[in-house]
Amino acid sequence: MLLMMLLGKQQINSVWVEAGATLAGALLQAGPVDELIVYIAPKLLGNAARGLCALPGLEELSQAPHFKFNEIRQVGPDVCLHLTTA
Repeated sequence: MLLMMLLGKQQINSVWVEAGATLAGALLQAGPVDELIVYIAPKLLGNAARGLCALPGLEELSQAPHFKFNEIRQVGPDVCLHLTTA
């Protein structure tokens, strides 16, 4: 990714991105993501709601990006998942 190369030349090695489903999916598909921090509320929405990330064409678990749990903690009523690449 051009942005990551330009940031690397400036010795910027980490970027924190708070994104919606479209940008999150694009970053995951592009490959520079090695860490995720995901907050989950104890609520359920129907299938017409937007998901965590848009990953068109991803239909099988074997195609999914692999992460491992680094930390799981409760933050108020929510749960915070700290995931790193497997």
